Amino acid sequence: MIIHAGDYTSKTVLDQLRKLRSFRGVYGNADPPEIRLEVPERTIFDFAGWRIGVTHPAEGGMPFGNQNRIRKRFEQVDLIVYGHSHNAKREAGRNIDVVYAYLVPRVNTKLAPRLARELKEGARIVTHEFAMPWSYDKRIYVRKAPLHLYVMSHEKRTAGRS
Repeated sequence: MIIHAGDYTSKTVLDQLRKLRSFRGVYGNADPPEIRLEVPERTIFDFAGWRIGVTHPAEGGMPFGNQNRIRKRFEQVDLIVYGHSHNAKREAGRNIDVVYAYLVPRVNTKLAPRLARELKEGARIVTHEFAMPWSYDKRIYVRKAPLHLYVMSHEKRTAGRS
């Protein structure tokens, strides 16, 4: 399952993500009209026993304080996936086994040890353009920009503990 929280940057990226696996996504504040016609502003769905809410939020604005505003939109869900802040955040709850990070390289490097500590082996991490400090398991190109897939392993967990 791929869950994307908006700002695809192009319809080609959206189309490629849909080809990879089961896909759920929403549009973000930077998405063009052709993407906004194909995916909703927010969605709630059930997957593997979880009730999942997804938003960007599409209205944009300052990313600070988004959590409280977004939380009010999704009552009775197990997991909220949201974008716009360009930060990865995990709160107490069930184990998360997929993380999508569109962050600048220095942030990916700082995030890697935490992911290595907290994610179970077999968890998947997808990054767009900027790689994590591990060897990727798969890479595809969308409009000459790479998408990297990592599957958490003992080797990555060990390498991520710095």
